[in-house]
Amino acid sequence: METIADNIKIINGQTTTVLNYRATKINKTSVHYESTSEKSMDVFRTSIARLEEFRGYSRAEGCPYLLKVKTDTNWNKCSPVTGLFPTTTKDVFYGDIRENMMKTLILIILEGDEYSNMTIIVFPKGHYYQPNEINRIVSRL
Repeated sequence: METIADNIKIINGQTTTVLNYRATKINKTSVHYESTSEKSMDVFRTSIARLEEFRGYSRAEGCPYLLKVKTDTNWNKCSPVTGLFPTTTKDVFYGDIRENMMKTLILIILEGDEYSNMTIIVFPKGHYYQPNEINRIVSRL
């Protein structure tokens, strides 16, 4: 992995955007984050995100967490961005951003006590890999 700037890295030959978040509130089933990266506005149109336990309210299977971004004043009205699926590396998850019939891979790295820090690595639009390839990429981070 080659670092070009604070928020840009080359991973698997792709230029990725790296977004850093810090926890602002830790609840029993969720953690609220605020971005420390200005680029988060370009990707999610907001700097506030929430990681919450998956409680079976959708058709997703095998994802222990959901990632939401604050698009409304009420978290219940904010749609999840993606379910987060585990990789072979502890505390590293993957998901996707869907936009205009295109999937884009995101990797989520959770660190610290009670996941007090979160890093989101966003691959270029339209780049998505199969789970075995994602695990190979994660093992080289």
